[in-house]
Amino acid sequence: MMENKLRKDEWTNDTLTTLIQGMREEGLVFKEITLQYRTKTRNVFINATGRESMKASENYFSNVEEQLIRTYNIIFKRFINFAQCQVDMTLQVNEHGEFDFENMQMAMHMDIPGSRNAEEALRRPLRNFLPFLENVTYLEATGHKFELKALHCALELSEEDFNIVLEDPSIIHPKARLDWLSFGSLLFMKAKESYSFNQKIPCFSGELLWDNKDVTIKHTIKRLEK
Repeated sequence: MMENKLRKDEWTNDTLTTLIQGMREEGLVFKEITLQYRTKTRNVFINATGRESMKASENYFSNVEEQLIRTYNIIFKRFINFAQCQVDMTLQVNEHGEFDFENMQMAMHMDIPGSRNAEEALRRPLRNFLPFLENVTYLEATGHKFELKALHCALELSEEDFNIVLEDPSIIHPKARLDWLSFGSLLFMKAKESYSFNQKIPCFSGELLWDNKDVTIKHTIKRLEK
């Protein structure tokens, strides 16, 4: 795996061309490329995974460069501007350097500031997550010190799905909003019952499958005296 990073305010094709040149010098044929945006540093990380043993075709790296620049400018920047939080995006790359825009893996991660009630804590996350309701694969909640600290929403969608949502992200069924607020409120209350916890809830066709959730509970055992 090779990792490069650039700041959000360094969004230029020249920078991406430099990154591609570094990839070329590594001599890799890539399986997937992941872009990550982190709000605290305003850095965009580009991670590429591939094989050294395969020989790239003549146009491979130029195709990767073209596809990456397009992904970065047409999809990823819009995703960041919409979400205004930490976001990830992973695309598979075939042997010709073409990206799979039909099965994009995307995610939003939102920290939850201290809130007096569930509705206040969930207002911003639900505003981000619900427009992509039909594309959510799971919701993950983490808590610490008896408080809900973060929500992670994973998506699987096509570029067409992505564009449709961003054309009008306000189209959300009222029942879906109520259902997700209800689940979110339950998570908010569950967090108050454990010092540290993690719950991963699958989602299918916009419905959170609470009975199929994965639950992780952490406990600290104090060091015993000798």
